[in-house]
Amino acid sequence: MNKGSYFLGIAAMLVLLLALLTGTALAADEEIAGADFNDGKMHWSISADHVLTISGIGEMPNYSDSVNAPWYSYRSQIESIIVEDGITALGSYAFYYCSEAASIDIPDGITTIPGSCFYGCSSLNSIILPDSIQFLGYDSFSSCSQLKSITIPEGVTELNLSYVFYGCNSLKSISLPSTLKNFTGDLLDCTSNIYFNGSLNQWLHISFGNRNSFHNSSIHILLYINGEKLTNLTIPESITSIPEYAFQCVQLNSVTIPDSVTSIGEDAFYSSSVTTVRMADSVTSVETNAFANCSNLKKVYYVGDSSKWNSIAWNSGNGSLIDAKRQFVASFDNIRTVSLGSVEHGTLTLSDDNCIPGDEITVTAKADPSYRLKTILVNGQAISGNSFVAEEGVDYVVSAEFEFYRGVKAHGTCGNNIVWYLYDNNELSIQGTGEMDGNPWTEYDDSIESVVIGQGVTTIDDNAFRNCSNLKTLTLPDSIAEIGHYTLSGCNVDSLYYNGDVKGWLSVYFRSNFLSPVKELYINDDLISDLHIPDGISKIPDYAFEGYSALQSVHFPAEVNYIGDYAFDCTSNLKYVEFTGNAPHTFARPFGNTDSTLVYYHQGTTGWTSPKWNGYYASCLEIDNYNTLDENNCNAQGILFTLNPTAKTATVGDGSSAINNSGYYGAQMGAVVIPDTVIKDGVSYQVIGIGKNAFYRNNHVTSVTIGANVSSVIPSAFAGCTSLKEITVDNGNQYFCSSEGVLYDIGKLYLYIYPAQKTEESFTVPDTVKTIGQYAFYGNRCLTSIVVGRNVTSIYAGAFFNLSNLSDITLPFIGTSEKDTASFGKVFCMDYAFNIPESLKRVHILGGKLSSSAFSSCSSIEEVTLPEVPSEIPYACFSGCSQLKKLTFAQIGATTQDGALVLPEGIESIESSAFSGCKNITSVTLPATLTELSNDAFRGSGIRAFQVPSGNKEFSTDQWGVLYNADKTELIQYPAGRPWPYYNVLDTATRVGDSAFYDCDHLVNLYIPNQVTSISSSAVYYCPNLTICCFMDSKASDYARSKGLTAWYMDNRTLQGIKVYSLPEQSIQSADQLDLEGLYIVGDYQGKELQIDNYTLSYDNTTSGNKTVTVNFDGKTATFKMVLYTSGTGDIIAFDNVSVQDGQAVYIAVYDKNGAMLTAGTAITANGKASIQIKPEVSPKVDHAKLFVLDSGTYTPIGEAQLQQK
Repeated sequence: MNKGSYFLGIAAMLVLLLALLTGTALAADEEIAGADFNDGKMHWSISADHVLTISGIGEMPNYSDSVNAPWYSYRSQIESIIVEDGITALGSYAFYYCSEAASIDIPDGITTIPGSCFYGCSSLNSIILPDSIQFLGYDSFSSCSQLKSITIPEGVTELNLSYVFYGCNSLKSISLPSTLKNFTGDLLDCTSNIYFNGSLNQWLHISFGNRNSFHNSSIHILLYINGEKLTNLTIPESITSIPEYAFQCVQLNSVTIPDSVTSIGEDAFYSSSVTTVRMADSVTSVETNAFANCSNLKKVYYVGDSSKWNSIAWNSGNGSLIDAKRQFVASFDNIRTVSLGSVEHGTLTLSDDNCIPGDEITVTAKADPSYRLKTILVNGQAISGNSFVAEEGVDYVVSAEFEFYRGVKAHGTCGNNIVWYLYDNNELSIQGTGEMDGNPWTEYDDSIESVVIGQGVTTIDDNAFRNCSNLKTLTLPDSIAEIGHYTLSGCNVDSLYYNGDVKGWLSVYFRSNFLSPVKELYINDDLISDLHIPDGISKIPDYAFEGYSALQSVHFPAEVNYIGDYAFDCTSNLKYVEFTGNAPHTFARPFGNTDSTLVYYHQGTTGWTSPKWNGYYASCLEIDNYNTLDENNCNAQGILFTLNPTAKTATVGDGSSAINNSGYYGAQMGAVVIPDTVIKDGVSYQVIGIGKNAFYRNNHVTSVTIGANVSSVIPSAFAGCTSLKEITVDNGNQYFCSSEGVLYDIGKLYLYIYPAQKTEESFTVPDTVKTIGQYAFYGNRCLTSIVVGRNVTSIYAGAFFNLSNLSDITLPFIGTSEKDTASFGKVFCMDYAFNIPESLKRVHILGGKLSSSAFSSCSSIEEVTLPEVPSEIPYACFSGCSQLKKLTFAQIGATTQDGALVLPEGIESIESSAFSGCKNITSVTLPATLTELSNDAFRGSGIRAFQVPSGNKEFSTDQWGVLYNADKTELIQYPAGRPWPYYNVLDTATRVGDSAFYDCDHLVNLYIPNQVTSISSSAVYYCPNLTICCFMDSKASDYARSKGLTAWYMDNRTLQGIKVYSLPEQSIQSADQLDLEGLYIVGDYQGKELQIDNYTLSYDNTTSGNKTVTVNFDGKTATFKMVLYTSGTGDIIAFDNVSVQDGQAVYIAVYDKNGAMLTAGTAITANGKASIQIKPEVSPKVDHAKLFVLDSGTYTPIGEAQLQQK
């Protein structure tokens, strides 16, 4: 703060003090601070109602983050900003961190919003820019975290948004003018809807600059053209070229490209959500990354033939388009769908007599509840998928076959339009529309454990589930209008789920004692114990909650004027009810024959009598008095205090609750106020603490104000308050503070509570915070992303408990501290029970080390980023991470992409169960540095093949990716995800190790040669389809007998012939030599097929094109077709002049344009050079490569590489 600002502040405080001493008040427009500035040309003032006004003539001066505007020291008092006419230019940093300013008035004539002008105006939620604006400066609206919308006025032709809206996490709407010609820069941190006030033709004539215009590829932007949401995009026929970056990250379903278009620009559809592309054969070039990251793209309709398609100049990064299912059609009209409709199980036929040749016919079919679609038949033949292409002169009969997918004990009808099914799991499903009739399942009453009634059913008949003694759960739709007599008589229901709201429940016509057998009632997934009747309800129907014993309190709005017969009778735990309006009409003891239910009514309402009303004890609440305590130590909000008469202090709650269980309504009024003091019998007590479980799981508290004297808040005090939106702290409190509704200690070193109903989707923990408390984020359902930086040194267990929508989290370490060896899940647990949300997909760890079971059983996580390469992968580190498909080490980048795990150099040991159960990991490349590998490290994973670099001295693989020791004498691990049913153990092998064949459900025939003399007792486990093929009196034969496995003996068997198979999901292609991936040769040994390996192949390799390959083995032959491709450039990644000694191992990593690792490998330097070979299909995707050396466990990059001709 400069001296001028300081003396102005003193003057302002003296003015306020004088006003207080003289008993006068400042008028709203009276100046509490202000002065001339800019050589007297301008004047600033702050009024008593917190309005900053800038007046005068000319251009405001520019400021900075170190040279502040003269009103900077008053920034927290400024709630509105007015710049008057006469000011012709705003200044940089003019309103820097005016965090309370919610509105800003900018005069017409201003042409520029300069850099950082409104930086940190976090209360600003919208702004209207004058029509004169032509330019937005760097950071001009950064960190305006509540800014929701902005309109760029017409007339603006150029717009560079680089960091203009950085940190504007709430920004949902940006409106762009039709005059826009150049649009560049980041929409960084924004999840915005873009409204373009022009035509699609005008949009396609904008120059978009670069990808950063919509940089965030993890989101999809909704683009509105002239007010209409762009969903199915058809490029106008006047367009000849789709400009680069035009639709990147835009949410689209389909794109139609007409025959006027000849080229598609770079990044044109980068990371869009497009699923279908229709493209004319006029397109001659598709530029780099035009369709990159289009992961939803599944179908391409191309108006042309394969030769035209192959003649397109394809640039790199368009795999999403090239690899999508492609259909050549005559025109865009040749795409049709026919439906078999909703059918009974069995087969339904449909004749289509008007198929136009070239039509693609997509067939849809729906089974009844107990069956599922098995296959689509076209003219009696099963088709792959659900579509086929019509041929000329052919009539088609289309049918569908269905099969049981769920066991059904019994089924029938129970109404004109209602059917019922009793399944093997004892669930009774009732589906249809209208009224139920009878209960035809009575012979199964003892079996029924759950009942689900579908939407559309309106009435439940008398005795419907009577005497279903094992019924535990009942689910009702909100279409239910009437419930009959004795529906649940003789039942003992644990949970009743009503799929509607309280208003819907109160519209049902009930009969007596419907809820008596029900322990817990859930309405719209909320457990009903403290019931709030919604505003607008005037009548409570008869029997609505009769017999429901879990009900503890009821809050009635002012509109309630009638409570029906026995509406709340027999609710034995109902302690108190509160009425905010006049006394209602009641009949037949609505709250039962008990004196334990207390009635509270509000001051100023009529019709009440005291001390009793209708036989219930009644008293008046004075809602505005939070300080005075009654005989139960409760204030007017019903908050219970524990008093210390000696110290004259009070604590909220009694160690278990802040609600007086002897009858007060409790803190149910939304806004809870913890006063500075409370008074009991004329004695004042300072409120110094909020105790254990004070408001635990109180789902009606919406805000909390903490008084000045509170010095202690127990972590569980507000845990589970699912409606809590904000916490504020009295400015005089010396122990706590709040910021944006979050509770911290006074120095913001300790984060206590992030409210469960705070609605922001992302949160970054402030840099000042060192500790995150227990249950700090308990139960928040809005957060999808949390970033905890390196400054945090401690995170208590359970800090992130029950975050049901969290998808991304960044943490400084695994566990609760950098030294802690606990697992990742500890910060999500409560009472030792892990509660990692199913929504959590991405985890980024900034520091610390891996520990045993670090991510064990984190079954939802798909991506993990670790800070550095460890020397070992500890025991069960990623065990049970069934969705894990990407592993990144920040030190070198991504090492796993879409399930292909490349473990980097430096890893020396992989311990037991390290990756067990990782079903989404489909291949593993082990590093050359690996010396120790537990046999069960990858047990039960989805690996289809292992890879081992030539530099590894301990391990090797055969041609099928099966893992052996270096000299191939021990089979260590068969890849359980390998889809081929046959395998022959190598003749070099003498031993089969522990868990070698674990959970290999694809494996059918396993040949074990006589040379194998040792087989671990646990070598084969859970291979349900396996037959061991061996010779009698061999070790394999003995093993099969001892384990009760099926054996097939090869003694005296002769080869009858050979066959060639290829897996349907793979192609048979080749570069300079035949690529055998996906190709399998088997021999027929008198009815048993076994894999054969030592065959020879012959084919013409002098030219490319279609080839016939002949397979020869033991005098038998077979042939198959393939396509031979000549190799292109990019098969070798080479480094020249490598600055390490020859013979030293180096690590080469290859990346695409987005920095994702494509492949990696170890190379041995020779003559100052190092290189690795990559597959031809990888070459087009390569953008750059890095060369690393490993020194004392640290990777050091020492070079870059370009592709070279092989």
